[in-house]
Amino acid sequence: MQLEYRLPPLTQRQKRAAVAMKVVRPAHQTAYFQNRHSLRMFLQRDLKRMGKSPEQLARMAHVDETELRRLLDTGKGSAQTIRRVFDSMNVTALVIPVDSQDAQ
Repeated sequence: MQLEYRLPPLTQRQKRAAVAMKVVRPAHQTAYFQNRHSLRMFLQRDLKRMGKSPEQLARMAHVDETELRRLLDTGKGSAQTIRRVFDSMNVTALVIPVDSQDAQ
């Protein structure tokens, strides 16, 4: 004898929530970053989602490719570089972790 358990059907609200969870990122999303690691992970994930290379993103954002590589590798970068990259990706960042030496 085999026991079988079936989950109850989803409500309409649960179905809408599941669809909303599948949406990757709406345009002009507000992003909060706790530290450089979360910033770096967000950039790498979004770059992969957009299907662009770092060179293409650097051209799109009008930033130096080495600065963008540093940002993708370490999460460190000047506030101006981060803003330009986010503007090109249609992301509004409210909290950006910037090192004091990078801000100069």
